[in-house]
Amino acid sequence: MKATFFMIILVIACFGCKEVIIPKFYHPTSAYDAYRHGLVKSGLGNSLLVKKWLETGQNCLQDPTYVKLPYQEILIFDEIVPAANTYRLKTRYGQRIEAQLESIDTSDARIFIDLFRVWVEDSTEVNRHVATADTITNTVGFEPRLDGEYILRLHPELFAAGRYQLVIKEVPTFTFPVANKTESAILSVFGDPRDAGRRKHEGVDIFSRRHTPIIASASGVVRYAGERGLGGKQAWIRDRKRDLSLYFAHLDSVYVRRGDRVQAGDTIGTNGNSGNARTTNPHLHFGVYGDTGAIDPYHFIVPNRKPLRKIRSNIAWTGQWVRTKNKAFFDQINGRYRTQRDLLPIHQIMKVEAAWSRSYRVELPDGRVGYVRSGDLALAEPLKNKKSTDTQYITRDIAGHIVLDSIPPESKYIVLGKHRDAEYVAFGNAQGWVSP
Repeated sequence: MKATFFMIILVIACFGCKEVIIPKFYHPTSAYDAYRHGLVKSGLGNSLLVKKWLETGQNCLQDPTYVKLPYQEILIFDEIVPAANTYRLKTRYGQRIEAQLESIDTSDARIFIDLFRVWVEDSTEVNRHVATADTITNTVGFEPRLDGEYILRLHPELFAAGRYQLVIKEVPTFTFPVANKTESAILSVFGDPRDAGRRKHEGVDIFSRRHTPIIASASGVVRYAGERGLGGKQAWIRDRKRDLSLYFAHLDSVYVRRGDRVQAGDTIGTNGNSGNARTTNPHLHFGVYGDTGAIDPYHFIVPNRKPLRKIRSNIAWTGQWVRTKNKAFFDQINGRYRTQRDLLPIHQIMKVEAAWSRSYRVELPDGRVGYVRSGDLALAEPLKNKKSTDTQYITRDIAGHIVLDSIPPESKYIVLGKHRDAEYVAFGNAQGWVSP
């Protein structure tokens, strides 16, 4: 009876409440999102350090470094100052973006790697998250469904430090469909006129000897295998992963049947000139079709053969302050892969963010980021000695934020470099900026 009475009281109490709030279970969309959520929920969200980390992750998307693929650099993260690197790149439908970050000094810090698609909505660019890397392998791969531009973001967890090698490249989505051949065997491309201009070529023609093995460019299911129409002996393979149909025509022999499941690289027939190709040399007509019709298959099977530039600059300088030995060009990336070239004065100081080819990616004290040839730079070693006439303050940056130390009157200090009227100096164990 007592139990019944208490149950009635409980029900009345519940109905008397204006609103019952049931907490929602949080589902992170990525490792980065889970880490961000954890920082905020832990109560640290209002701390200056966490605020700076959160702001950095958002602001860096608005000011990426434009790069051309393939691209590689050696970069460093500082454990004191929260930082993030972003790279903006173009890619084409048919090519797969692959990015890998590898620790050079065996750092076990977590680096969050995310890929964003750049969309334009109402004349405004919007970044949409499309892929994230495994935090163990630090590798991300993504197959764009449209030509476009993407931003790759590297954002380390708090207090992460280390030197890393970043490689970004694009590789074909499909295996080349003719054994032991490359794009040099393509003698007719998508859009070439056919039948005196009455129609256009809906694929590429790859020439090789008769009986050369023809291989499946992707894994899928054979939807048709046989002989019919202009294509003669042919096979159609449905790539369900990408919702695409692959067309192999003018074969001499067909080895597969309808309903067969094939893997990329399996031999499905041999090269020939059946169908309306009987008056030409043996070749494979290879086509790709989607929901909207024929798609140019060239970039699906042909790799980007631009060489990956070797890093010939001194990677030990990453994270170090350097200065110009003479007047030097500063190649500032100005968007759309065009370069705005400035001339830096002698003794201009800057910090090395990354080593790239025969140059360094550097940040000037005013926040501009660009590239300077390694031969024009030297480490920021003592340039000259000076004596203070009155008390001077050494600050972390030229804006005067965070005083690191003070130089008493009549004290000697070392000048390491300069930026306009400000000098980067060393006094005792402190290094920083002294403004006039």
